Amino acid sequence: MSFASLLESYDGEEAAPPAPAPQRARPPRTAWSQLNRGDRRLREALERGAKRALREAEEACGRGDGKRRLAVCFTVVDGLPHEAVWRAWADACAARGVDVAFYLHAHRPGRVASPWAKERLIKEHFETAWGSVELCRATLCLLDAALRGDPAAVAFASETCVPVCGPARVADLVDAPASRMVCTGRPNNGYALQVQWAKVHRSVDAAHVWKADQWVVLSRLHAEAAARLDGCARREARHRDDAEPLWRLLRKCTAPDELLFPVSLALCGVLE
Repeated sequence: MSFASLLESYDGEEAAPPAPAPQRARPPRTAWSQLNRGDRRLREALERGAKRALREAEEACGRGDGKRRLAVCFTVVDGLPHEAVWRAWADACAARGVDVAFYLHAHRPGRVASPWAKERLIKEHFETAWGSVELCRATLCLLDAALRGDPAAVAFASETCVPVCGPARVADLVDAPASRMVCTGRPNNGYALQVQWAKVHRSVDAAHVWKADQWVVLSRLHAEAAARLDGCARREARHRDDAEPLWRLLRKCTAPDELLFPVSLALCGVLE
C-alpha cells in the first residue's frame, strides 16, 4: 500500500490510547482454611517463634558490652581479591575507635592462599553455587560466628565488593545501629514472581515474603533475631515435625539468599 493511499483512507479519528501497564501481581494470600494440618502447625510455630526470637534478641542486646564493633561477612570462592583495600579500611576505622572484624565462607577453602584470609574462614563449609539454598546456610553460619564477637552491626558482602562508606560514617553506624537494606514486598517482574515469590513454602504467609539485595547491614537487634528464629520456632512447635528451618522453606526459590533476612524480619514484624 502506498503512502498516498494511506492518506486517502485515513478517517481523521485519533488512535486508541495504549492499554495501561498491568499491575505487578503477587501470589494470593494463602487462606488459613486452604492449609493442611501440617502447614498450619508450621506457620504457627514460625510466627510464634519469630516473636520469641525478637524478645530474646532484645534481652541479648541489653547484655552487650557496648563496644564499637562492626562485623563484615563475606561469601567468596577462593579468596578476597580486594583484601588490601579492606585491611586499610579497617585500619582507618580503628583510628576512629571502631573495631572491624571479618568473617569469610569460601566455596573452595583449600585454595585460599592468603594467611590473613585463612585465619578468618569459618569452620563450616557448604557447596555454595549461584542461586543455591546453600548460600542461605553459609550466610547463617557467618552470622552466628559474627555474633559471638558482640558487634553493634553486621554487614554482608561478596568477594568483589569494596568499602565505599568512610570511617566517620562507620562510626556513626555503630554508635546508632540501624539495619539497612534495599527491599520490596512485591515481585519487581514476572521472573521474580515465578521463581521466588511463588516458590516460597505455603506455610509462610504471603504478607511476610520480602526480597532484598544480598548486600545488607543488620543492627545487632535484627541480627540476633534472625539468628535465633529457627531455634525459637522449634521450641514453639507442638511436635518436632511441626517446625523446619527457614532456609528449607525457601529451598525451591531461585536465589533464596535474597529472601532470607527480609522474610525473617517480616516474620518478626519489622517489615510491614
